[in-house]
Amino acid sequence: MLHAHADSMVDELISLAKDFRPDVVVYDPTALAGALAAAAIGVPAVRQLYGADLMLRARSVLPELLAPLAARNGVTEFDPYGTLTIDPTPPRLRLPTDRATAGMRYLPYNGSGAPRRLGRPNRPRIVVTWGHTIAKIAPDRFLLPRAVRAAHRLGAEVVVAISAAQQQLLGDLPEDVRVFVDTPIAGLLDGAT
Repeated sequence: MLHAHADSMVDELISLAKDFRPDVVVYDPTALAGALAAAAIGVPAVRQLYGADLMLRARSVLPELLAPLAARNGVTEFDPYGTLTIDPTPPRLRLPTDRATAGMRYLPYNGSGAPRRLGRPNRPRIVVTWGHTIAKIAPDRFLLPRAVRAAHRLGAEVVVAISAAQQQLLGDLPEDVRVFVDTPIAGLLDGAT
């Protein structure tokens, strides 16, 4: 999956980087074409995490996995983890690493829509969301409905935040589960446990 994702964008990204000539390339931890583009033009590559650095587990396979893409683009040396990683995770929750890391305060952004305010719940509220990637690349691994049913069994008020594209994957949910489609999540979190 990571190879296919990088392969789908690396050639065009390197071409853009050569034309644009940025001083640095900042990339998402799964958009590994960013590290290759930075190496291709000789500038620092900075990974911008959006949560725990789960890609650390792939440390032993990424260089070999991406080597054919690098070779295809004339890149002889690159580091899939970049020069620096920006990590919004609170320091005590960060995974141990020997990589250069800079912390930052997490500031959520949930789109330009008006947030929904649900008010204070009369029982614990659990908000369940699953991101966008898994539903697109492996719908059979979209486990949100299972997580919703498990949370519902706890007697909590369950709120689901999904995209319109994920609606068809929900299946049957308990009747009192509240589903919000393409809604900024910040307001849904009020009163959540």
